[in-house]
Amino acid sequence: MPQSGTFDIPTLLSYPHIAAVDDCPQIIGKYCYIVEGYQAGYSIIFKSHAGTSGVSFGDWSGTHNEACAEQFLSDFVPKCIELMRCIRLPQMQVFISAKGLLVDVQRSLNKFIGPGMLRDLFHNIIETQKIVAIDIANQSKIDQLKSSGNYILKPSKFRYYEMGDNILPLYARI
Repeated sequence: MPQSGTFDIPTLLSYPHIAAVDDCPQIIGKYCYIVEGYQAGYSIIFKSHAGTSGVSFGDWSGTHNEACAEQFLSDFVPKCIELMRCIRLPQMQVFISAKGLLVDVQRSLNKFIGPGMLRDLFHNIIETQKIVAIDIANQSKIDQLKSSGNYILKPSKFRYYEMGDNILPLYARI
């Protein structure tokens, strides 16, 4: 585990699997953000404790990789640390797409912030995922989206589901 100052920075977590909408019937009837689809990119974990902050960089598989650090250190990292201090968030892991868009923030082991809060908190720091619409996920809406592109449904209130031994965010890929 990487260290920073007097505390350990937690291990990077991998980005959860996003099921195909046909394999995720639990999302039907939920009020969802419809966001443009995205591809894996970078991950950064932040931890702050007693006035000391630390970061670790990697990819979406949870593999430590400092190669991406340079493009985020000068501007993004200090602003995130300041935001964490202001909202009293001791730890978070951010997921940035291959196109450089912030698409998710994990604040604890099984908890992500919603797309609306992500946009509200981070839009002045980094470009965030594009929210296409907010609507109820029903079969007619899903059929309409299937014919028009690559989207991900994310419930407006964070939810998760169990798949075997895993607890995953209730996200669905169209």
